[in-house]
Amino acid sequence: MGNAFSGITPRIKRRIIQKGGTELNFHYGLGGFKNPDKLRDEHLVDFLNDDAAVSPDRVTRICLTLCTGITDKALIAIADTCHNLTWLSVTGCKNITGPGIDAIARKCRKLKTLWASDCNISYLPEDIGMLLPHLTFLHLFDNKIQKIPASLGRLADSLTLFYIDSNPLQQPPLEIVNQGLHAIQLYYDELDKGYKVSNIIQEVVLLG
Repeated sequence: MGNAFSGITPRIKRRIIQKGGTELNFHYGLGGFKNPDKLRDEHLVDFLNDDAAVSPDRVTRICLTLCTGITDKALIAIADTCHNLTWLSVTGCKNITGPGIDAIARKCRKLKTLWASDCNISYLPEDIGMLLPHLTFLHLFDNKIQKIPASLGRLADSLTLFYIDSNPLQQPPLEIVNQGLHAIQLYYDELDKGYKVSNIIQEVVLLG
């Protein structure tokens, strides 16, 4: 392919579409670490609209790792068409922000795994825990998130892998976050009762 990129050719399409059309691996299809940055929103939208290539309703996994040329527009297009999505990676996609994740959460309600590290996400939907009840893996390392929504506490028993290091977190305090989701759930429960933050921190840390 060299340095030129003329869009998703039939050859690239065959590489992207895997496992009978249930998986779309744009990272692999575009040459692994060589060319994923050349993918743009319009390429992905055209791909999803190509009925001869793929049936979005059958897609359960999408890998966009290091596809740095895509934006929230691409995630909105995925959310609008791939309603049976259970696995998504946008790790390393620097132009993915809060609205893109919000769109996925609201329309891809079967999602179980979300890789979204090293993006530009500054917030998560406040109701993400209710929108994505099947979520078991959430990787948000190295973003700009300041608050973990209280609703994630609802997933304390099912969200078995939760990574949010290297974010400028302010709420809950780091002492709470470091204790895990059960501590986060307890923090918000106690906060709702009107307890002071300092007292909650002491109580949760002692329980941990």
